[in-house]
Amino acid sequence: MRITMKFLAVIHLLVLCSLSAFSQAKISGRVSEAVNNESIGSATVILLQPVDSLIVAYATTDENGLYTISTRQKGKLILKASFLGYEPTEKEIFIGDEREMTENFQLLENALLLDEVVVKAQKTGIRFGQDTIIYDAAHFRDGTEQSLGELLNKMPGIEVDKDGRVKAQGKDVEKIMLNGQDFFQGSTQMATKNLSADVAENVQVLSNYSEYSLLSGFQSHEQTVINVGVDKKWLGRLNGDFSLSGGVREKYEAKENLMRIGEKSMIAILGSQNDTGEEIFSMEDYIRLQGGVKELIGNNKSAQLELSEEEQNLLVPSNDVFARNSQLYAANYSAQPHKSFKLNSYVIYNQNIANAASQNNYSYNLPGNNPFRMQEAVLNSSKNSFFNFLLKTNCQISETSSLFYKSIFSNSAFHSKDDISNGALSKDSPIVDDRRTETLRTQQNIGWMKTFGKHLFIAEGNFAYVESPAVYQNVADTLLLPLSKANNANIFQNSRESKTSAQVAGSTLFRINDEHIFRLVAGSKFENSKFLSSIENHNYNNDIGLRMLNHYLSADWLKNKGLVQFKLGVSANTFSFKEEKNSEQIFRLLPFAEFSLNFNKRHRFSAELSTNISANSVKNFTDYLIVNSYNSFNYNNADIGKYNLETRITAIYTFFEIFSNTMLAAYGNYSRQSRQVALNTEQDGVLSKINYLPSPDIENLFANISLDKGLGFIPVTLKIKLNHLLSDRYSYISSVENEIITHRTGLFLGFDSKFKSPLNTEIYAKIDFENIKPTLNNPVKQRVERYGAKLKWNVNPKIYAETAFEYNENRFFNSTHKQYILNCLLQYAVNKNINVFLEGQNILNLNNTSWTTMSYSNNYTLERTYGQIPGFALVGVNLKL
Repeated sequence: MRITMKFLAVIHLLVLCSLSAFSQAKISGRVSEAVNNESIGSATVILLQPVDSLIVAYATTDENGLYTISTRQKGKLILKASFLGYEPTEKEIFIGDEREMTENFQLLENALLLDEVVVKAQKTGIRFGQDTIIYDAAHFRDGTEQSLGELLNKMPGIEVDKDGRVKAQGKDVEKIMLNGQDFFQGSTQMATKNLSADVAENVQVLSNYSEYSLLSGFQSHEQTVINVGVDKKWLGRLNGDFSLSGGVREKYEAKENLMRIGEKSMIAILGSQNDTGEEIFSMEDYIRLQGGVKELIGNNKSAQLELSEEEQNLLVPSNDVFARNSQLYAANYSAQPHKSFKLNSYVIYNQNIANAASQNNYSYNLPGNNPFRMQEAVLNSSKNSFFNFLLKTNCQISETSSLFYKSIFSNSAFHSKDDISNGALSKDSPIVDDRRTETLRTQQNIGWMKTFGKHLFIAEGNFAYVESPAVYQNVADTLLLPLSKANNANIFQNSRESKTSAQVAGSTLFRINDEHIFRLVAGSKFENSKFLSSIENHNYNNDIGLRMLNHYLSADWLKNKGLVQFKLGVSANTFSFKEEKNSEQIFRLLPFAEFSLNFNKRHRFSAELSTNISANSVKNFTDYLIVNSYNSFNYNNADIGKYNLETRITAIYTFFEIFSNTMLAAYGNYSRQSRQVALNTEQDGVLSKINYLPSPDIENLFANISLDKGLGFIPVTLKIKLNHLLSDRYSYISSVENEIITHRTGLFLGFDSKFKSPLNTEIYAKIDFENIKPTLNNPVKQRVERYGAKLKWNVNPKIYAETAFEYNENRFFNSTHKQYILNCLLQYAVNKNINVFLEGQNILNLNNTSWTTMSYSNNYTLERTYGQIPGFALVGVNLKL
């Protein structure tokens, strides 16, 4: 009886399926261009209900422009075909008893179509909206990604490099937000490296973002940001993960990530510690945290940020160390308790402790002299720490006015100690350099916005203060120090640099129509720089200052829609420069022009011309001796200008085709810096006596072309990047001009496969070539080649394996240095919350390893061999809440 019932049920099901299939109507056809009748692949064809536009069915065309849609619905319907950059076309059709219908479309190209909406297709996981591209995160997950950066990197048109920097459609992403809320001021690295891939439900690329609602409609397509739509399972509860690993040679790595996201607030606590040498915090993140998103408000030059040497040492950790311990602790709070009020605050502490050792071979090439060679061994220990705090609020008082305030405070400390054994010194008296520096920085910004009809007025004021005190101790053979009055081998030097600036500005934006905006800006900026230095027990003292006052009036004309877009502007500036010896006053017109052709969302060409004046470093006017290592510096030159002038020309071309996964970007930049100063070096044995002399104009030309192309019919991506730098700068050797022309060329070839199979691979080759040609010295040529391959294997849903191999070769003169690097990862998912992993980095070099480079500086070439962090192996566990 049971068999009979099952048999009847199967027969019944087959009859129902047959009747269902018989009742379906099939609509097919071809989509082509109206002008030349060429097929349009990956176009979207949608069947809609005429009353409420609900989607009945949809399909995408193949490479021949053909599509097929099946439906059981009858009656009057709307059939619509669309493709990016073309006018969408729709037809009203009637489905009766016929089983097959043919409907062809011919689309007209529309270069002005910027607001088209393309409905999400299952094959791509991508949809388009006004100034927005939305990615469905689930479509791009394969279970191997751990961090948000790894997930973003799998989305066509989004690129995340190893440092966490993000590009979308060839443009730098200014910030990353979560549900529209700032996450550490939008820091891309903090988000891509610390957030879990599970946090994202969708990813939105916004090409015309403004955090101030009153600015809507006034901005051009300049700012690109990413907003991560948070998966609803993360809302209202504590989420995060913990990771702990340890291994050979006492290596360890730990990460903590806790977050609670609510409807109107978000709090996140992050921690990371390791002694593997991994960078936790980057220069790009620091600049974003200090200045935030580039905003239209205020004087666009006020966002420039000068970093001290100590901050650069912290934020750009070099790879010339054999040991590094890094720690990062951070907390972020964002809230929008009311639609008219936003609050964002964070605090960050970062620390790096490093040890380095190098063998340096100098070859001095002096005009008219035989080469002077010197060898030294350097042992260095350093400790850097950084603290940063931000508070930002935005309060919309009414529909027509709002207030904003931002406060930043940071403190960075740097301690470095060098023990230098020099072949020219007595073995009993090595040089010891001990340097301690601390940089304090604060910035306060407050502003008010008010709309008048379709126009906008902005008043802004900001105050900034930077102070860098330093203590320097030099212990060496007295006879080698450039101090004739030295009574002992210990020299103590104290210095303090400070800069105070204040600025007030008012701007009015007139919206002529939807496309044209006119802006007037008036303001004043005051800047006061001081430098004090003294050497204890000697009559060497410095107390020098430089003041700058700039009154400016600028006018901009902005066209931000249509095929042709541009921004034209000019500012009239009155600069007053004054230092103790003399003063200088100038009047300058500084033009600015940006022109772009926006063929459609995926195709754009832009060119930009800008000029800028900035004050020279106050150190240029120092009258007395400053000691640094066994060099002596004398900056006494009253003829040096108090400011420098820079002109910059930039051209960018981008092409982005989402369906065929193609991205092409070409970038060119030319800059010319006038009224520059250059170091003049006189060599006296091991001593370098240095001062500044006026320099001819410095020129730089940079060009870059990159192609990211999906091969369409197979899931493979080809990446090609080519860049070239031509630099023309000057130095002096014994007061003789030395022109230095540098050619630097880089080539990257990459091949990635993304098959729906257990095994995928990446192959790449990178070649960097540098040729430095000084007029007074011998040329320096160096070539670094890197070849690598990565194999990724999804053994099963629980096991993932990855292995990567890289071969490095460094060639200079007649010598070659080689390195072989092998990295491995084995990951096992115990359950959805627990992963265990075994990781090996550079496991072919578990013992001490080194690398040799060649460099050129002023009057010598340097062959440098330094120790690097050896390989290691870690076993660890990752726990998700």
